[in-house]
Amino acid sequence: MMKLIVVGGGPGGYTAAVRAAQKGYNTVLIEKNDLGGTCLNRGCIPSKIFRRSADIADDLKKMDAYGFEKKDSPAFSMAGLQARKQRVVQTQQKGIKGLLDKNKVTLVQGEAVLGSPGQVNVRLNSGGTESMAYDKLILAMGSYPLSIPAFPIDHGHILSSDDVLDWTDLPESLVIIGGGVVGCEFAFILSSLGVKVTVVETLDRMLCLPGIGAKTSRLVEVSMKKNKVKPLFGRTVTGVEIKDGGCRVELAPAKEKEGPQYIEAQKVLVTVGRKPATAGLNLEQAGIGLEKGFIPVNGAMETSVEGIFAIGDTAWAPGKQMLAHVAAREAEIAVAAIAGKDAFMSYGTVPGGIFTSPEIASVGMTLVEAKQAKLDASDAMVMFRTLGKIQALGKLDGHAIVTFDPHTHRILGFELAGAHATDIIAQAALLVEKKMTLEDVCDTIHAHPTVAEIMMEVCHKAKGTPLHG
Repeated sequence: MMKLIVVGGGPGGYTAAVRAAQKGYNTVLIEKNDLGGTCLNRGCIPSKIFRRSADIADDLKKMDAYGFEKKDSPAFSMAGLQARKQRVVQTQQKGIKGLLDKNKVTLVQGEAVLGSPGQVNVRLNSGGTESMAYDKLILAMGSYPLSIPAFPIDHGHILSSDDVLDWTDLPESLVIIGGGVVGCEFAFILSSLGVKVTVVETLDRMLCLPGIGAKTSRLVEVSMKKNKVKPLFGRTVTGVEIKDGGCRVELAPAKEKEGPQYIEAQKVLVTVGRKPATAGLNLEQAGIGLEKGFIPVNGAMETSVEGIFAIGDTAWAPGKQMLAHVAAREAEIAVAAIAGKDAFMSYGTVPGGIFTSPEIASVGMTLVEAKQAKLDASDAMVMFRTLGKIQALGKLDGHAIVTFDPHTHRILGFELAGAHATDIIAQAALLVEKKMTLEDVCDTIHAHPTVAEIMMEVCHKAKGTPLHG
C-alpha cells in the first residue's frame, strides 16, 4: 500500500489527507499546531465571526428603521465575542478531526523536518523524535503575516491580523497599513465596533487587485467614509514610533518640498502580505529550491523533486492566489496526479470574496483585464438597489458588473459589490468556468425576491433587454 505523508493540517493539507485516504493510501497528516491552519484559527473563520458582530452593531445603530424603539441600548462585550469565536473554532476543529478519523488518516502532532530521501523526521509535541518513511509527500505548511523592517510587528503596539483576532479590549484608534483584502475587512469591522480607523494604502486606490475594477474600489472608499473610516491612498508609511503609550505613524511627503506627515493612534495594524512557512523544514535536504520563500510547482502541484508536491500558501505557480479554497482545489489536483490521472491546476476561474461593507466578490476578468488580454469585450452594470430583496434588507449600496464578448455574448467575468455578494459569486464562477452566455442566464428562472436576481438583471442589461436595471 502506498504511504503518503501530508505536512500541514490547513484547508489544503486536511483535504489532501482525506482524499488520499479515500483512494486507499496509507495516509499520515503531520500538524504542529491546531487543525484547520490559518483559515480556521487565525483568518477566514475568526474574522467572519468578528464581521457578524460588526453587522449586528451596524443594525442596532439604525434599529428604528426596522421598527424597533431605541430604549435600553445593548452593550458590546469583547469577552463575549472571543468566547463565541472559541466555540465556533473548536467545533470546526473537532469536525476536521472527525473527518480524519472517519477516513482512517493517522494524525501526528509535531514539527516535520525533511531527512534523507523518502524520510520525514517529526519532533513530536509530546517529546522525542519519530522518523517516518513515505512514497509520496505533500507539503502544505501555509503562511504567516509579513513584517516590514521599517515598522516590525511587536505584538504590542504594532500588530498583525493574528493579534487583532485575540484582542480582549478594543483600542480607541487604529492605523491600518495596507488597503488590500485584510486591511479593508478589518477597517469596516473595527469601525463598526467603535474604533477610530485610518487606512493607509501606497497605491492609488483601495483593493487594487485582480478582478476588482476602479468603480468597485471607489464604492469601497465612499462606503469607508460613510462608516467613519478614513482612507488615505497614494501614501507610504515610512516608520512608526512608539511614544507615550501610543503610536506615531510617519507618512512620506505627499508632494515635493513638503515634510513628512504624522498620524497619532493607539495601535497600528500591518496588513501588507504574508510569508510562506517554509523555513526550518530543511527543504535543501530534499533538493527543493525556493523562489522568494515559495516552493515552485508545475500544473500537477509537483515540485522539482519527483514524488514531492506542494499546495496552499507555500506553493508558487503563475496566476496563483493565496486563498483557502485554492489550497483545497490544489489538494484535489495533487492527489489526482498521485493517483495517475491527468490533473492540471488552473487559476483562471478562481472566485474571490471580500467581507467589507458592502461585500465584494469577483471571478474572471474585468473589462480592463479583458482588453489587456487583447479580447474584444464590453461590460454592463446594474445597481443592487433595483432589487426588491435589497430594498427589504435596507442595504442599498452596491452594483453588479458583467464583462462579456459583445459578439458571442460569452461571459468573461463578474464583479459584485453588495449584500450577500460573496454567496452568489458561486453562480458567476460556474458561468465563467463553463463558458456560458448572457442568454444562458436570462433564460434561467431566478427565484423572487432574492439577491441572486441581480445576475439575471445585469445579463439582461448587457444584451440590451433591461427590465428593472
